[in-house]
Amino acid sequence: MINFEYQGYSDTIYALISGRIFVEQGLKKGRNDSIEIISYRPSQKDTITYTDKKGRFLIGFCKGVFTISIKKKGYQTIKLINYESDPDEISRLEAILRKGNGEVVYDICKNKIKK
Repeated sequence: MINFEYQGYSDTIYALISGRIFVEQGLKKGRNDSIEIISYRPSQKDTITYTDKKGRFLIGFCKGVFTISIKKKGYQTIKLINYESDPDEISRLEAILRKGNGEVVYDICKNKIKK
């Protein structure tokens, strides 16, 4: 399950995405359950962000078109493509990682999973 919404504008020089990432089986007590979120744009250095132990995160983006990958060992990777950011824009993302290998690609512009 992936839910991505452009939600409006604030007064910042960055576009912001906040949200939560869940794992299908739930968080296990006593483990570090942070999830790696990698954002990148062609010809620029990757930015790596981690969720907190409750799966929450906040990422700031400059203007551009980005790809965002959400990864956790033992779970399918979620790749969000065509995220177009503008300064002051706020977005919200919620996703559930499922156990297994492979990759799920979600095209934000078309609001659908690519087959």
